[in-house]
Amino acid sequence: MPIRPGPEAHHDGSETYLSNPNPELGETVTAFVRVPIDADVERVVARVVQDAQPFNVEAELDRATAREQWWRVDFEVVNPVTSYRFHLRNAAGRTSWLNGEGVRPWEVTDAADFRLSTEHRPPEWVRRTVWYQVFPDRFSRRSDGALEAELPDGASSSEWDEPVCEALPDAMTQFYGGSLNGVADRLDHLATLGVTGIYVCPFFPAPSNHRYDASSFERVDPLLGGDEALRRLVDEAGRRGMRVMGDLTTNHTGDHHDWFTAALDDPRSPTRAFYSWHADGTHESWLGVPSLPKIDHTSNELRTALYDGPDSVAGRFLGDEFGLAAWRIDVANMTGRYRDVDLNRLCATTLRQTMRAVRRDAWLLAEHYHDAAPDLDGGGWHGTMNYAGFTRPTWTWLLRDDIDVEAFGEPGALPIRATAQVTKSMRAYLARIPYSVALTNLNLLGSHDNCRWAHASGSPARHAVGAAMLFTWPGSPSVFAGDEVGLGADASWDVTARFPFPWHDPSGWNTEVLETYRELIELRTSSAALAVGGLRWLDVGDDHLVFLRESRDQRLLVHVARADHEPHRVALDELAATDAHVVAGAPATAERGLLQLDTSGPTWRVVELTS
Repeated sequence: MPIRPGPEAHHDGSETYLSNPNPELGETVTAFVRVPIDADVERVVARVVQDAQPFNVEAELDRATAREQWWRVDFEVVNPVTSYRFHLRNAAGRTSWLNGEGVRPWEVTDAADFRLSTEHRPPEWVRRTVWYQVFPDRFSRRSDGALEAELPDGASSSEWDEPVCEALPDAMTQFYGGSLNGVADRLDHLATLGVTGIYVCPFFPAPSNHRYDASSFERVDPLLGGDEALRRLVDEAGRRGMRVMGDLTTNHTGDHHDWFTAALDDPRSPTRAFYSWHADGTHESWLGVPSLPKIDHTSNELRTALYDGPDSVAGRFLGDEFGLAAWRIDVANMTGRYRDVDLNRLCATTLRQTMRAVRRDAWLLAEHYHDAAPDLDGGGWHGTMNYAGFTRPTWTWLLRDDIDVEAFGEPGALPIRATAQVTKSMRAYLARIPYSVALTNLNLLGSHDNCRWAHASGSPARHAVGAAMLFTWPGSPSVFAGDEVGLGADASWDVTARFPFPWHDPSGWNTEVLETYRELIELRTSSAALAVGGLRWLDVGDDHLVFLRESRDQRLLVHVARADHEPHRVALDELAATDAHVVAGAPATAERGLLQLDTSGPTWRVVELTS
């Protein structure tokens, strides 16, 4: 049977359905609703919230075809965030609401209303960027193979091909000697892969190999090549059309940090106010880890030193001296939050002000493992690492079934979920934030904080299906170094996932996976629909998904399958298309107005629709 969109109306916050997805305050915006003729809708009313009061705005029929109607409504944007949804009435008198989760024939809360943000001003380049995450100690040594500097006290040195130590705490002080010069020396690999952004884990001095326990924010770790190595990396990357994103901890420092040691040595030190202290004189720390003292954002001096203004740490590294294009903020969800104090938004908005003063097109990314919607109205963080809305749902759809996989702080093994459950979860997360923010979230299959995607997926075929989801989902995709060649099938937790990149042994690389990544990255960086397009579901089967990404100038149909399923056909005229051709992935045929989606699963394909 043909796949049919079904009689469900659709709207999203993309350019296809809004005259301006990033309006100014006071601007009048035109919103469109697509309604299939089969839905028999005769009236559409927008419920628009202004100054916390809902108002009904009558929509008009803008145009119609044999298959669908397009309704339009104009409303003024009077608040920084405007929420709205649509009331639909059909010829039989039945009514329903259309919100971010779809058509609901019952009374709904405001939680899934569409949202339009006037404050979300991300740089245009982010939407077309594909990121490549580097854990500096494990990516590459400099070209002559030597260490850049002496190891810190208590650290151990390992040869590049030695196994990763799994025992804690020794695993945190095992150094392989990778450096920023090493990253710069390997940029040709990134260039041939097609990535356009490099996300570098912390580069400040620290006693650990992960460096989230910084001992100073004044300089780049000499073991990574020092300040000059960062400048070289930014320059060399820029010559290849790549930007570099740094990684900053605003929630805590290490207990060896200059600020903290001064506070311990002298209770009258100005930096004493930079940290949170208990009544007994002990310090608060991140998740009870004493070596990671928590920063107190009530201190004006702390904010000035760390992120408020061009001379702050954040401002200085974004400026001409180093030229970073973005900051990823570690543990952003906890930053500025402690008991009855919540200065998280102040941190985010102040960082945005600093960026406007230093580098207007800089990007601000928040790490957030959980539901980040309350912090993503567009006025603070530009986006979040989308673990909750993309990574976890994708994993639970594509997980291997022969072993248990534990990740993301779940209590026990991750479940394998039905396709309908996964899509409901993904849709719910998208519905809670402005769609313009969703387009600047960072999507990822894996990072240094979880086991390898090759391990979780269990096979190159499912690995590739996950990659297809990654590069076609709304948002900016990120690849953890090594995933593009299928590494890490045995890396079952974050410590083992941080292995050195095996430059010396390409025989272990999966070249088919590598070509899949290259194909998808080329598509992602050249496609308007994947950069700014909306998302519309077409079919949700037991083991497959079909959805559309649509911009004003391009429409792509994405078909992903985790297992065999019956062949399906798409009736092109129901999608207002006359022809279709595969632009990436498995072949498909379009004959006599039908697009044939055959599969022996797992598989994926991206098809461009034309009219």
